[in-house]
Amino acid sequence: MHHTDATEQHLQELELCLLQPDIRTSKRVEELLAEDFIEVSSTGSTHTRQEIINALQSEPTTRWTTSQLKVRMIAPDVALVTFNARRHSEPPVLSVRSSIWRQRDGQWQMCFHQGTLTQNFH
Repeated sequence: MHHTDATEQHLQELELCLLQPDIRTSKRVEELLAEDFIEVSSTGSTHTRQEIINALQSEPTTRWTTSQLKVRMIAPDVALVTFNARRHSEPPVLSVRSSIWRQRDGQWQMCFHQGTLTQNFH
């Protein structure tokens, strides 16, 4: 596996890590979200890093599954990760998600995330 493949696999693992309930409510989230992190929610609202950390701390435990996870390197230290996500709730919630990850000082951190609700996956 060459460096790009290893980097892409690592970014996929980090993205999936953020969907795990035990990670979402832990200090690990603070390590994975960059200080200047911004999220655009499915309703179009913009949220800061601290707002997302606070929301995740009180979020009910939910199981997620993903499909079509893809990593596109934009620059050697910047990547776009896209995927479909299904939140297993009643009713289930389907979304198409995208994240921008940036590497600084050898650490990858998410600096942007957006989730768009969808009725089905294509």
